[in-house]
Amino acid sequence: QKAGGQALLGGLDCLVHRNFFGGQIHSFEALISMPACFADPSNSPFRAVFIRAPAILEAGPGVEILSEYELDAEEQQQAKGQKAVAVAVKSGNLLATAFHPELTDDVRWHAVFVALVRERLAKRQHPATSVEEKVEVKAAADPSNPYVPVWQRNRPADLPVFRSQDSGERYNWDLQHVS
Repeated sequence: QKAGGQALLGGLDCLVHRNFFGGQIHSFEALISMPACFADPSNSPFRAVFIRAPAILEAGPGVEILSEYELDAEEQQQAKGQKAVAVAVKSGNLLATAFHPELTDDVRWHAVFVALVRERLAKRQHPATSVEEKVEVKAAADPSNPYVPVWQRNRPADLPVFRSQDSGERYNWDLQHVS
């Protein structure tokens, strides 16, 4: 729980400075080094696009820093003397970047995300070992549970075609009646 009584969401254990690099007008690109988790023999840097980007100033013990951005003198002053800030982190199945990997044609960050999803799905296919995992598996198996994601409620998550749960009728992507 946060000071003042505000409940935390349970995401990443990080201290983030919103818009650290400035507003939209201060958007920029920079080459950042790739983390070891990338199976990339060239180890070439990634062109990162920062738009109103935050900076991760501190990461908790369960958070792995994947990539950092070296700060210039002015930015170091803003970061209280830190020489670099984290711009990509991972904790369990959560991945966060301060830049927009979707704005370049380099798919390495997307590959890491897909690998995380596959790893998570593989863990779900194995029997639960802890009490927490058993509760999670039981909740996911109950389609009446409002916390179960839509794609697990007897309906495909992808449009354009899905069956209405109520009527069994088919609809196309713009939700006009098909059959």
